[in-house]
Amino acid sequence: MNVGLAIESNETVERFLPIMEKLYTELKIYFYKRDYGKDLQDLAIGLILTGPGTEKFHPIRSFKYEKESSYKDIFTNKRVNIKNAASYDVKPDFERFSQMTLDDAQNYLAELLFESTEVLESNHEKFPNFDVKQFRKDFANCLRGCSSRRSE
Repeated sequence: MNVGLAIESNETVERFLPIMEKLYTELKIYFYKRDYGKDLQDLAIGLILTGPGTEKFHPIRSFKYEKESSYKDIFTNKRVNIKNAASYDVKPDFERFSQMTLDDAQNYLAELLFESTEVLESNHEKFPNFDVKQFRKDFANCLRGCSSRRSE
């Protein structure tokens, strides 16, 4: 399964780039060879880390599931077909997040990302052949490697 973060940020949170990269990498590697059922193969979580007043440029996208879609890869300029993909956005409290230490920010983002996976349970009827409970359990385990205070 492919799990990834699509990170949107601005210069005020650049100091957090290492933890965002760590979360991105951990999720990518952890889920690379895992399979939870054929109905959901790709999950993209948008992580919007921008301040107030940027909503017009960085709107929060609600949950979306697509049986088939495609996009043009900006690096290869080729069409990429995707099947059974879901995406949604998460926007942390910017004022709170931007004032945190690196460790606290990492824990906060890990907790927020885990909580966000509840959207998979509430939309499970769209992809019934997908083990949401096991996926969420594994998602929590993965994030434990990125956070010392994960709880379930």
